[in-house]
Amino acid sequence: MTRNERKERIDNFTLEKMNGKRKADRLVSDELLNMGFCYGYIGTHYLHDVIVWEIQHKLEDFEGARDFYLRGVKSVMEKYSIGDYQCKNDITESIERAFAFGDINYLLEVFKGSYDYDKMKVASRVFTMTVRNKILMGVEEEQSYDERKLKRIIHKSIDDIADMAVLYGIKNIMEKLTTGTATLPI
Repeated sequence: MTRNERKERIDNFTLEKMNGKRKADRLVSDELLNMGFCYGYIGTHYLHDVIVWEIQHKLEDFEGARDFYLRGVKSVMEKYSIGDYQCKNDITESIERAFAFGDINYLLEVFKGSYDYDKMKVASRVFTMTVRNKILMGVEEEQSYDERKLKRIIHKSIDDIADMAVLYGIKNIMEKLTTGTATLPI
């Protein structure tokens, strides 16, 4: 496979995940992007698919977390027709890149008890299970927004407002919220 063919294949995987109709697929994409993952790396696609697989299956049906993770990796290996070493290595490399170039504060907040400061990484199995649990809580609550997503949505919505009266109203609300003089209805 040439480099251009591989790039085109990765781009197709990216479009598939970003435009995914399934809720779990989309939530995993959003979460990984928030963390600073880049879908230009094939390892991110493998990681994404392992997490989605884990969301779709119950941990209780397996012998333990390690077996659960390995079965997810096996399903990804079959999907992409790759070997065990390549899959695990690409997933690990993708996680390491996110910790090197992603939103380190957010990552450390999410993995506060799991991050190994000596090795400067999180084990792949722990990473996927933590993200899985976070997504499952969001799916159960039917809430896929966090603080940063809501800020982006609000910011984007404000960019589309042309009515000056509405903009002044929003400005006054923001001033009252930042100064602490606003009272919010309960």
